[in-house]
Amino acid sequence: MPSVIILDDNNDQSANITNSSFIQIYHTQSNENLFLTATVFNRTVSNSNLLFATIEMSNRSLYEIFPSISMSQTRSKRSFHYDYIVKHNGSILEQAFVSIEWRNNREQRVAQKSRMKPKVEAFNPFNEQSCVVGQHTEMSWKFSGIEKPQVTWWFSGQPLKTNSRFRVTESEDGRSTITIHKTEFVDEGIYIARAYNSVGETEAKTILYIAGIKPVIEIDLEAKLKVANRALESGMIKPVILMDDYHTNADNQHLEIFSLIWLDANPNVQELQGTQHKLCSIINQLKTFRDVEQCQNYIKGRTLKDRIVMIVSGQLGREIVPSVHKLRQVISIYVYCMDKKSNERWASKFSKVKAVVVEHDELVSRIKTDHKIQRKLEESVTINLFNTSTKVGKSTTGVNGQFVFSQVLIDCLLRLKSNQEDKTELINYCKQQYEGNSLELNNIREFEKDYVSDKVLWWYTKESFFYKTLNSALRVQDVRLIFLFRTFIVDIYRQLQNCQAKQSLQVYRSQMISSDELQTLTQCCDQFISVNSFFSTSTDKYQALTLLKIPEDAQNLEPILFEIDADPKMVTTKPFADITANSEFSGESEVLFMIGSIFCVKSIIRNNDYNVWIIKISLCSDNQHGLQEVLMNVKQKTANGETNLQTLGKILWEMGKLDLAEEYFTRRLKELPPDDSSLDNLYEDLAKLASQTCNYDKSVYWHKKSVEFRKKHPLTASVI
Repeated sequence: MPSVIILDDNNDQSANITNSSFIQIYHTQSNENLFLTATVFNRTVSNSNLLFATIEMSNRSLYEIFPSISMSQTRSKRSFHYDYIVKHNGSILEQAFVSIEWRNNREQRVAQKSRMKPKVEAFNPFNEQSCVVGQHTEMSWKFSGIEKPQVTWWFSGQPLKTNSRFRVTESEDGRSTITIHKTEFVDEGIYIARAYNSVGETEAKTILYIAGIKPVIEIDLEAKLKVANRALESGMIKPVILMDDYHTNADNQHLEIFSLIWLDANPNVQELQGTQHKLCSIINQLKTFRDVEQCQNYIKGRTLKDRIVMIVSGQLGREIVPSVHKLRQVISIYVYCMDKKSNERWASKFSKVKAVVVEHDELVSRIKTDHKIQRKLEESVTINLFNTSTKVGKSTTGVNGQFVFSQVLIDCLLRLKSNQEDKTELINYCKQQYEGNSLELNNIREFEKDYVSDKVLWWYTKESFFYKTLNSALRVQDVRLIFLFRTFIVDIYRQLQNCQAKQSLQVYRSQMISSDELQTLTQCCDQFISVNSFFSTSTDKYQALTLLKIPEDAQNLEPILFEIDADPKMVTTKPFADITANSEFSGESEVLFMIGSIFCVKSIIRNNDYNVWIIKISLCSDNQHGLQEVLMNVKQKTANGETNLQTLGKILWEMGKLDLAEEYFTRRLKELPPDDSSLDNLYEDLAKLASQTCNYDKSVYWHKKSVEFRKKHPLTASVI
């Protein structure tokens, strides 16, 4: 156990710390930082005096902090300073600055009122910027707070060490700036500025992209910069595949849950580039590593919702596979090597190792085939629950509230008119997400040029940006993106209506879910669920079951098979149809259900023959679930005649998404002429919304706009 010493920086006298109760130290730990605040109760003085100390630690690798410590002697002066030192075997391990001052009760109350946790002085604490390799660049964020916050910079999850290339400066107005001299490709990534004081902490994030073209032969820096600058100016800059650095924008935005990781200490770079571009046509996110530890840390830093496909060399695979094999994020591993036979021996012990291959074409082909199955199994389906045992009445809160508003939101989007501007915005968004992915960019250009509504199901079943982006938006309920997709959602809806099944069907869907999700579903027998995405099923039960190949050591995972009875007589607004004839894959018997389809959970039974849970559900009509009255009530409150962006804004307002509500009210405002009769009502909605967010100045502004409009257009206002 290291010794702990406090040294008085005023007179160099030391005070030993013992485990008593005079000074209590409280520490809070975020993911990377350790902050300490010491509150000192000095029992040798009256209760009206308190001694307060703040200890700021810059390093998190502290051995131990005593829950309570004391000083060997007390001080009568009002303030003094200490160095906090941790020693082990005579060597200093940790050191920090300690500031202590006396306050009486009144002074403490004043101090508490005046303190304020740090905040970012920016509308959005996230931005992106880029520079050409070799150039200097700066990133800065301004923070405010009382006490004045201290700022630390982090890169790739680690504290950033300053050196001759990285310099951090602080200005009096609270702005912290990091300057990078002569940027390199390895400097690309996520930079986080963390500000903290004794009240709290906050952070701001910058994603830095390094543009450039990696030379095949050595050239001088000046020539290299000229090439890069010309490429940047022409708009023809392309991302460069580099070890430990390759990734796409989607890697940062988490548009898809799937990503590829390639670990190889000595790759063939020229061969690797061609293979990686092919792999990116399957899974857009790709990151490469040479170092096992860095790769492990990256994987362990992913969320449990992420799904990782790994490619490893034989040598490094032996090291890393045992440590990551049981992680939920890792779903499959491929060993790419020169000696297939020797690597098959160790790889056979791990069920997630799908193949040991020596040819890159075989590697790409195997990943493509397996990923088609993985996508069906691993992409989660967002489900809303409706509990009929709850006394719903006209309540739209809690679980049933989510059920209600998901239905109302879909209904609104289906009735909203489309326009070319929104389609263009969606296309530009997709181009940005798949920047550098030549295959997907070609798909996007083809879609932009040739799309017709009759081909929407062909595009939906095609393994391309359209399916991936739409499903991702629906999975995470990204309202902005779903809004941009609404034209194509309407096209799918109409195609399903045109192809609506005429007879009752029994269809199947296999899925991997967590034990917790299964437990939730088991409590929903005789209850209702709605699906927030398109629900893809198969008429072939055996085919659905064969997809469920469960790793022997799968932890907290349960294989399920939805067995769905669908009667077309139950269809009122959510159609379903066999889309095999319209699919890119005509050999598959696929039945697709509309977003928002409602099912009743009949039973959940364990089938030991197939080692799978069978969940029997049946399609319901919109008025079977007992919420028809509530749905109508919400629609009446949010809709007034024509469905438009103001309608969408009101629904989002009811859902508690106030920022989004304001965004679509403002969009509506921009599309209306200055004398439109609906402006008065829109101004009033904006005023009420601003008042609800306590932005009273803005509320008054919109009320004034309403009054001015009525004065200018009295006849129009009277009609309203």
